[in-house]
Amino acid sequence: VAATRVREISAKGKSSSSSAGPPSPSHCTNLVPSHFEGDEDVVPYAFQEILNELSSMELDLGGVRNFTGLPRIERKVKAQDFRTGYTDFEYVYLTILGFARLHVHCEEIVSLNNGRKHTQNPGVQMLESKTGMTMHADRE
Repeated sequence: VAATRVREISAKGKSSSSSAGPPSPSHCTNLVPSHFEGDEDVVPYAFQEILNELSSMELDLGGVRNFTGLPRIERKVKAQDFRTGYTDFEYVYLTILGFARLHVHCEEIVSLNNGRKHTQNPGVQMLESKTGMTMHADRE
């Protein structure tokens, strides 16, 4: 259900684009306030546009059940918990926020990746703390 709705959001965005053209591709100049905590208080413009469209479908995707206000990344979430413990709206919203944070911090995360297992890899640890996503750099 969620994947279908995201495709609908994407198609809607393409058909309703303004003639002024896309915003500047630099994520450094297109930051807007969002739902990150602490120093993570901005989201690149393109990701904010996606979140705005997604928010219009909040009720159709199960709404917010696990947060006061909009979903926010508070901690790493295991895949099984992510799939079963959150509404479709929360799942998609948190995924978009995670990718937004990855976009902002990708160079630093990549530079810290040493290819070791997650408990010995500062890149993976930063990925998990910044995005809420998990990754195992030692797996093929």
